[in-house]
Amino acid sequence: MTVARGCDLTGVPGSTYYDVPGIPVDDTEIVSRIRAVCDEFGTYSYRPVGAALRLQGIVVNSKKTRRLILVSCHT
Repeated sequence: MTVARGCDLTGVPGSTYYDVPGIPVDDTEIVSRIRAVCDEFGTYSYRPVGAALRLQGIVVNSKKTRRLILVSCHT
């Protein structure tokens, strides 16, 4: 059976079948990982921090990354 046929039978869109779910992480875990990135690399810019988080499998919106950097690295 093909993926398309299986999706048709179950009523699941094909995009859902191929979507890899993200790691559920709460804000305190994200803040601790941001602190580790800031300590290791000495960077406080949201782009490199966001890239480092993505490499760890955590996808965070850029606005949330900026907000959490203010909380974690500048205190």
